[in-house]
Amino acid sequence: MVVGERSLDVAELEVIKLESLTAKDPAETAKLLTAAESQGFFYVSFDDSLSEKISEFLRMCYLNSHEFFTKPLDEKMKAFREDVNYGYKRAGMESFGIPRDEQRSTSLPSPFAEHAAATLEFSNICDTIVRTCLHCFSDSLGLSDIDNAHRPDGKSDSEIKFVSYPTKASAADAPDTTHTDSGSITLLWCEKWASQMQTKETKEWLWIYPKPGCVLVNVGNHLQGQTGGRLHSPVHRAHSQKPTDLGTALRRRIGNIAVLHPFYRLFPLSHPRPTRATPASPPTAIPFRKTDTEHPSRVPPSMPNPANVEPSLDVAREVVAKSQNSQYPPNVLPLTASIPADLLTPTVAYLKIAAKSKLSFLYETAATTETIGRYSFFGADPRTVIKTGLGHGPESDPLPILEKELSEVRSATIPGLNLPAIAGGAIGYVGYDCARYFEPKIARPLKDVLGIPESLFMLFDTTFAFDHFCQIIKIITYIPITDGGANLEEAYHKGQRTIQEAIDTLLHPNIPLPPQGPILKNQEYKSNIGQAGYESHVTRLKEHIKIGDIFQAVPSQRLARPTSIHPFNLFRHLRSVNPSPYLFYVDCGDFQLVGASPELLVKNENGRIITHPIAGTVKRGRTSEEDEALAATLRGSLKDRAEHIMLVDLARNDVNRVCDPITTQVDRLMVVERFSHVQHLVSQVSGVLRPDKTRFDAFRSIFPAGTVSGAPKVRAMQLIGELEGEKRGVYAGAVGYFGYDRSSQDGSRKITGDMDTCIALRTMVLKDGVAYLQAGGGIVLDSDEYDEYVETLNKLGANIACIKGAEEKYLLLEKEGYGCQVL
Repeated sequence: MVVGERSLDVAELEVIKLESLTAKDPAETAKLLTAAESQGFFYVSFDDSLSEKISEFLRMCYLNSHEFFTKPLDEKMKAFREDVNYGYKRAGMESFGIPRDEQRSTSLPSPFAEHAAATLEFSNICDTIVRTCLHCFSDSLGLSDIDNAHRPDGKSDSEIKFVSYPTKASAADAPDTTHTDSGSITLLWCEKWASQMQTKETKEWLWIYPKPGCVLVNVGNHLQGQTGGRLHSPVHRAHSQKPTDLGTALRRRIGNIAVLHPFYRLFPLSHPRPTRATPASPPTAIPFRKTDTEHPSRVPPSMPNPANVEPSLDVAREVVAKSQNSQYPPNVLPLTASIPADLLTPTVAYLKIAAKSKLSFLYETAATTETIGRYSFFGADPRTVIKTGLGHGPESDPLPILEKELSEVRSATIPGLNLPAIAGGAIGYVGYDCARYFEPKIARPLKDVLGIPESLFMLFDTTFAFDHFCQIIKIITYIPITDGGANLEEAYHKGQRTIQEAIDTLLHPNIPLPPQGPILKNQEYKSNIGQAGYESHVTRLKEHIKIGDIFQAVPSQRLARPTSIHPFNLFRHLRSVNPSPYLFYVDCGDFQLVGASPELLVKNENGRIITHPIAGTVKRGRTSEEDEALAATLRGSLKDRAEHIMLVDLARNDVNRVCDPITTQVDRLMVVERFSHVQHLVSQVSGVLRPDKTRFDAFRSIFPAGTVSGAPKVRAMQLIGELEGEKRGVYAGAVGYFGYDRSSQDGSRKITGDMDTCIALRTMVLKDGVAYLQAGGGIVLDSDEYDEYVETLNKLGANIACIKGAEEKYLLLEKEGYGCQVL
C-alpha cells in the first residue's frame, strides 16, 4: 500500500507533527491531511474503546486466520465485522468534528474520502493490524501484556501511520532526528520502506530494505522503558551491530529497529535500491545469530514465571493414596503447565522442541476443511520406538506389540484436570501391507520399492498441545508412581524440571529453521505403471466384477519425483494451501510423512467407534455456481451413489463385528464435503464397542477401509496385490495416535485410552530426496478406464500443486537474494 505520490525521506518524518493531526477543527485537519498526503504520509487515530474492540477482533482473527475475511460468516460475526469497520470510519470522522449521532449517515468529507478509499479499506487495514500485532508486537517485543504496556500515564489512544519511505537512498547523511511522541505504539506499514544505520567499522551509512509488506514498529517513550531500552523509534539514527552479529527470525534487531520479517537486504547508501526483477548488486544474506549467551544484550525481556504445575504435590499424594490399593491402581501421573502462546505458532513451537531430535511429530485435526481444530499437537524425542517389517523389526501384526507396550501404562485421573486428546501415548502409522497379518488369505509376494517399516509408532511421555482457542501451550508429562508412591516427591520434582526445560526452549528467541538447500529445477514425475498400466488394471477388475468375483475394487498408482525441498517446508506449504481434517508431519528419521488426509479411518470416542466412508469424487469448480453444479452432479451420479452405498454397507458390517448391533447406525449419509481440489460424498457410521472387544479389535475390523480396498474386502485385496505387485507402504494405511489407558479416581475401573486414526490419503513419503505420492479410485462395473485414470490425477492434484508451489516459493527467494532459510 503506497499512499501519495511523493516519497518521504526518513529525516522528514518530523515535518508532520503527530499532535497536530488530531486537530478538531475540520478545516485545519483537512489542510493538515492534504499536506501529509502530499508528503507520502497518512495518519489516523482511534480511541481506547475501539482499541479494546480491536484486541477482541484480533483474537478472533487469529483463531480463524484468513477464513475470517474470505469465508461466509454467521450473523453475529458479520455484525461484529461491520461494527469494527465502522469503528475505523468513525475514527476518521471524529478528526473532522462530526458528532457521533450523525456519523453512520455521513459520508467522509474530502480530502479524507478521496484517499481513505484506498488507505482505510477494511480488509487492508485489518490485514495490516493482524500482521503487525500478531507478528510484530508479540514476536518482536517479547512482552506478555502488550495491552497494558502501551498505555503510559493513563494515555488512552494508539496510533496507526501509513508511510511511503524512499525507494532510492540519498547519498547525503541524514541529519539526526528526534522522535518525542509520548504515545505508545505507532505502526508504520508500507510496501517499501527503508532506514539508515551506520557500521561501527567503516562508519558507512547503509539503507536497510526488507521484503515488501514488512512492518516497522515505532515505540513511544513509555514502551521503550518497558523493554529496558531494547526497542526505540525507527526514525532515530543508530549504530548497528556487525552483519554477522544480527539477530534472527521473528525478533531481528538492527540498530534499534524492531521488524516483522526475518530477512534483510543491505545496500550502500550511495547506491540506489535495485529493483526486484534485476538486482544491481548481489544482496547480502544475514547469517543467523550466535547463541544468546554470547550476546546477552539481545535476550528479550524476561517472560513472567510460567503457570504453576498441576496438580500440586499435595494433590498428587492424595490421588496416589486414594487409588493405590484399588483394583486398577495407576502407575503414572500426569503433570501439566501452560504458557501464553501469543508469541508462538504451532510450526515455530514444533521447530523449537524438535530441533535436537531425529524423531518427532506435528499433528492437527479439524472438524471440517472450513475450520481449524482447537488443538495442534506436537512432540519430540520419544521414549520408545516400535518398528515392524523385514529389515526393521518383526514381520508380524504390530498391534499386539503396541497394545502390550501401552498396557504397561495406566494414568491417574486428577480431579478437575482436563487433558487434551493427545496427552501421552503412541503416534505413528500402520502401513496398508500390515493387512496381511489381519487377513492371511491376502498375503502375496510383493516388491518393496520404498524400503520403509511396515509400521512405526513413537511412544511419548511428554507432549505439547497448542490451544488455539485459549491461546496457550499445554505441556504434559508423565511421572512414574512406584512403590506405592514412596518416590513420588522425587519424581514430581523431576517432572517439574522437564516442564521447565520445555518452557525455556519454547520461550527462547532462537528459531531453528529447517536447513533448505538450493531448489532442483525441472524435475519430472514418474508413475510406477503409467496410464496404460492403470487402465489395464481397471479393465481386469471389471472382468472380475462381471463374473461376480467382487463388487468393487480400488487400484492405485504411485508417482515418484526428485525434490530438494525440505520435508517440513513442504508441510508448511501444504497446511496453508490444502486444509484438511487431518494434517500431519511425522519425522521418522530416515524418511518423513507429510499428509493432509480427508478421511477418518476409525476413532474411539468414549467407547463409541466411528468411521467415515468417503467415495465419489468430482473436482472443485472455478466459481461457486460451477462448484455447486458439480456437487449436484456428484449427488445424482448413479455410479457414485451405488459405489458409496456399497462401501457404507461394508463399513456398517465392519463396525458391527466389534460393536453392539443394536447401537450400530448410519449417522450421516452421502453428504458432499469440499476440499481444496476435489469434492467427496461422505457418510458416518458408528456403534458402541462391546465389553469383550478393544479399540485394537475395532482397528483390525475396519482396517484397511473399504474405500481403499473394495468389496468383498478380502477378495478385492487379493486382486489388488496381484495386479499392483508392489507394497503400498503408508498409502491406504492409517496414521494416528493411541492414548494411554486411565484409572478412575478411586481406581475401581479402567478407562480405555483414546484412538483417532485417518486413512493415509493425500500423503507424501519423502525419502532420500524423492517424494512419493499415491492415489487410487473405486472401480465398479460401469467404470470408464480413462475417467478412472483422470480421477487418480485429480486426487493427486493437491500434493502435486503443493510441491510445485513450495519449490516456486523458495526459488523466488533464491532469485531475490534472500536465500532459502526464511521463516
